[in-house]
Amino acid sequence: MMFFDDRLAMPGIYGGSVADAVRLGARPVKLDLSVVLGIVAAATERIGLGATYSTTYYSPFHVARTFATLDHLSGGRAAWNIVTSVNDSEAQNYGFEEHLDHDARYDRADEFLDVATGLWTPGRTTPWCSTGPTASSPTPTRSTNSTIRASGSGPGGR
Repeated sequence: MMFFDDRLAMPGIYGGSVADAVRLGARPVKLDLSVVLGIVAAATERIGLGATYSTTYYSPFHVARTFATLDHLSGGRAAWNIVTSVNDSEAQNYGFEEHLDHDARYDRADEFLDVATGLWTPGRTTPWCSTGPTASSPTPTRSTNSTIRASGSGPGGR
């Protein structure tokens, strides 16, 4: 499994400064994982392809579409590491002043997962995917074989 974690903001962990985090190499800016994994999928045949996507700042449709696409391109090797994000700088990158509290994030994550996986339900038709026998749709077999992993700490985060 080739796994890429993600963070939706630069950490300001060294003296509260993004500049210091960059200078010291602490979790530098990350590339768009959907593009990176799409390229890796084209160049490999057997490696699992995993990425972190946040349920707090993305929409269920976007994540479902991204992983259905990766699953199709990779022949069923996609894996989604589910996170709720962790800090105010991520919230600020999406136009919010502060991060949601723990319980609100995990309530959103529960609903998000229901919606995203519902979009992968065999027979459901969406503007981007019909699970019928078309070349552009992920097969029910592949979408059910893809891995979904929730990570976090505490009762709601496991």
